[in-house]
Order: sequence, then structure tokens, then C-alpha cells
Amino acid sequence: MAAVALGASCEEVVPTAPADPAPAASAVVVHRQDVDPLVECRGPVDLDGYLAAARRAGAASAALEQQITELKRSGPEQAAASAFADRTENCGLDPNRRPAGRAVFGFALRFPNQAAASRVWAQGLFSVPNPAEGEEAPGLRTGVATGLSSHSWIQEVDAGGQQVTYAFWQQGRFVLVVIAAGLDPEAVRTLTARVDRRAV
Repeated sequence: MAAVALGASCEEVVPTAPADPAPAASAVVVHRQDVDPLVECRGPVDLDGYLAAARRAGAASAALEQQITELKRSGPEQAAASAFADRTENCGLDPNRRPAGRAVFGFALRFPNQAAASRVWAQGLFSVPNPAEGEEAPGLRTGVATGLSSHSWIQEVDAGGQQVTYAFWQQGRFVLVVIAAGLDPEAVRTLTARVDRRAV
């Protein structure tokens, strides 16, 4: 009986990098279902796309231009932004301007690791320094009192008769911002908790 030679072809196996387990910034940032029945004005999109939309709408103030530049310079590997309003005609993409009605703005920045996110958090965002430890001010809550992480603060302020809530916090590799105008405190707590859970 003739012998049959069995040969095996050898192919180089190139290992693939494991998939990043962290969620995308666009998945974490505020979504329409978080703020129903508000309508979506823009997003989730990356920072360049958000700023371009604001420019097209004539809603890009010098302050917003500077804030977006600062967010990009902070070195996120991913970033996303979104904006919502109670009516389409009230859509505005600049959180520095007083909205005509209820509005929500969200920003999510994902960094390569938690240490990088912590460094950016410590520097402050939107040209706003973090409150000092133990600082007291009307409507201000910091740390675990916010219901978020120890690296967090929320402040409710009166802006010409309209309540505006600013929430800044770090969750793992994410640094997050929510600015809500005309929403009651319970609605803001629910909103920030949803965003926070998605970042874990």
C-alpha cells in the first residue's frame, strides 16, 4: 500500500488586541429617552460635529468655541455631545446662553484610563474650577452627596427666574457634564443617574 504523506500548512497567527470593554462616549452621553418628552436638537455627535452644528445655527459663542477647544485639548480618546429642548424652535446648542424654555446639554469624555480622567477632572471643565473641599454655596452639593461619585459636584442656580442645574463628575474613565435648564431636581437626579450607570 502506498503511503500517503499528510502535510499541514503553517500560517502565522497574528494576535488581535482585546476589544475595549468601556462603552463608547456616544452611548454614555445624554440621549433622548433620558429626557423625554424633550426633542433632540443635536447629537449624540463628536465635539467637532457639535461645534459645526452650533456654527451653522449661529449659536456658537466665543465661550462655546473656547470650551470645546479645552475639552479636545484635555486628551479624550472619545468625546460626544448632545442637546435637547422642549420645542424645536427653542433648540439652542450653546449652554452659555439662556434657553427660551426647558433644555438639556450633555458632554461625555472617555479617557484611556482612570488616572487620566482623574487628572482632567481635577483641573475643572468649561473653565469652571471644582469647588474646594468643604466649600458651601447656595444649591451646591459635592461628592457622595450628589448621588454620583466622590469626584462630583452639582449646583442649582437661579438664572433670571429659571433654575439651571450644572452637574460635573468623573465615573471611571469618563468625565461627564450635564447642564439642565427648567428641570426640577428629581428629574435632574434621574437623568444624571442614568448617564452615570452607562459609564460604569
